Amino acid sequence: MNDLLKVIHNRASIRKFTGEHIPESDMEQIMSAAQSVPSINNYQPVTYVEITDQSVKDQAADLVNMPYVASSDRFFVILADYHKLLVGFEGKEREIAQTNLSAYNIAEGAALSAGVSAYAAIIAAESLGYGGVTMAGPVRAFQIYENYLDLPEMTKVVFTLALGVPDGHPGVKPKLPLSTFWQKDSYDTNVIDQGIAYYNKTMRSYYESRNIDENWTEHNKKALTKAKDTTALTEYAKRKGFNLK
Repeated sequence: MNDLLKVIHNRASIRKFTGEHIPESDMEQIMSAAQSVPSINNYQPVTYVEITDQSVKDQAADLVNMPYVASSDRFFVILADYHKLLVGFEGKEREIAQTNLSAYNIAEGAALSAGVSAYAAIIAAESLGYGGVTMAGPVRAFQIYENYLDLPEMTKVVFTLALGVPDGHPGVKPKLPLSTFWQKDSYDTNVIDQGIAYYNKTMRSYYESRNIDENWTEHNKKALTKAKDTTALTEYAKRKGFNLK
């Protein structure tokens, strides 16, 4: 296994940081790697906005109950950004383009592009000895970001990224068997069922080592059967020009 594959396979979400600083020269390498990835139609519809104001990080961390937002050295709001794509468009031309960009598949393309980019940022950071975590939860603090960042129409927060010097390593979380991830010619539900049954045993042992009495399916049931009101997030997307038609 080469060095790159070792970094990929040893990746773990880092939520505890020492407080040490990531130099600007290293951040330039990380951001350059994040920018280098492919994107939908080469629209490059992703923008990272770093929040350096500790009080804003503290507000967001308190609102979503994620203290590592505040304790990270570098915290980024990652935007689906079609504003910059529309620079130079005017009148009817801009109106038509903006309508087309508000479609669900185009918004989805921006979110996927952002995800690929964020993964590249994490791998680049880990290759330099740093660590981090991507998070959707802090998106719930969108109004804080809107007030602080002055985001224009056709930009919206899709998730966030926290980076820093790791304070220890939590270990690599086991993944589903490769057979449930890589299939050929058809979707084999029997293989999926068998793989999940095996993985539930693996994850029960993993969770027990962390004093949690559940397996993967039980863990997911708890998360997915809670009543959740996502109206505010849906309305937020529409206000920003993503009508998701």
